[in-house]
Amino acid sequence: MYMYCSKCGKENKKENLFCTQCGNKLLTEETNNNELENENELRTNTLRKKNKIYNKKKIVIIVSTLIIIISFVCGMVYANNPIISFKNKIENNNSKEANKIFASKIKGNKKNEKKVMDILDSNFKEIENLFENEKITYDEAEKKMEVIKNINNTNSISVNSNIPVAKISRLNNSRQSFKRGEDFIKKGDIQNGIKEYKNVIKDDKNYAKAQEEIKKYIGQYKQDSLKRCEEYLNQENYKEAIKILTEANEIIGNDSELNDKINSYKKIEEEKVKETSKQNQELSVINCSVVPDYFKIEDEAKIIFKNNTNKVVKNFTVGILMYDVNGYPLNSGVLAGEKQLFKGKAELVNIQPGGEFGYNSSWNLRTNYGTIKTVIACVRDVEYYDGSKWNNDYYTYWEKEYLGKQLQ
Repeated sequence: MYMYCSKCGKENKKENLFCTQCGNKLLTEETNNNELENENELRTNTLRKKNKIYNKKKIVIIVSTLIIIISFVCGMVYANNPIISFKNKIENNNSKEANKIFASKIKGNKKNEKKVMDILDSNFKEIENLFENEKITYDEAEKKMEVIKNINNTNSISVNSNIPVAKISRLNNSRQSFKRGEDFIKKGDIQNGIKEYKNVIKDDKNYAKAQEEIKKYIGQYKQDSLKRCEEYLNQENYKEAIKILTEANEIIGNDSELNDKINSYKKIEEEKVKETSKQNQELSVINCSVVPDYFKIEDEAKIIFKNNTNKVVKNFTVGILMYDVNGYPLNSGVLAGEKQLFKGKAELVNIQPGGEFGYNSSWNLRTNYGTIKTVIACVRDVEYYDGSKWNNDYYTYWEKEYLGKQLQ
């Protein structure tokens, strides 16, 4: 059996695999069939792949079309939903447009008005949460809240904006106090540092740190205050010493040692002021005595005064206290008011500078003659002919010391 070369046409024996003339591979019938089968299978696989690719493209086109349609429909719904539009304007801080939407599309619809109030409440809480977690600044929070408050006030919506606004404001003040406290401590100003740390509230994440700093520096601050106080005490300036300790006590918080020192220095200062004011009497009492009236029926108080100024005394008032033979306080009579403290008033007395008054006058105390053994007196206030006045600082001490008490 022979076969011909497909390339050069040379006749070759059937058992030859290659052409004896050109070397081309000879295709036997079996080989030819196998190659045809392989070729058919290749064509089938290629066709299958093309069909798969086509089907995938078709699915992508269909899905894309559906997405476009759904997006369009959602966009139309979104654009025409007044609640969604209102919320969008709020989130973009556009209160003017939000008010327009509310007025034209929401107002009057109770259901939608309720949704608006829920949105505003939710926004307040969100702003509060963002600020607490330091996701926005105070200025940003304030701007967002102002938008909601504007809508609330413009449309008379019953949303309570005061609570979240106040809470954020307190937290902002607390954070600023903490920062100032740090700055003061760095500068060595412990007093103001502690004062600022004490303003940090519990809702502030800096609270624990602020409390640690207070404990750390409070002892040193107390010692510094006592040292400053001692410097003023050496100058006998009790007023300034008391001021320093009082302020320290308020900052530290009712310290027993400071309380004792404050009370002690106050007594000393009070005695000092009392003595000073007693010595600086513009119209002083130089003598007091009890005398009978003309008919020796009632007791009268005879008080002698001296003008220690270079002005002429026009009017004055005086307080008079009365005592029995054992030094116990007495009341004046019915016509005099029946009180322990008798208040006398003298008008147009014309007491000249350095002059004395009272030798030719007395106050009727309206008590039975011989009832009163002793009287004491103190000027309360004076009016001069030049229009000036003097209120006696010592009078309050005098009244406190003697009124209602046995005369020693």
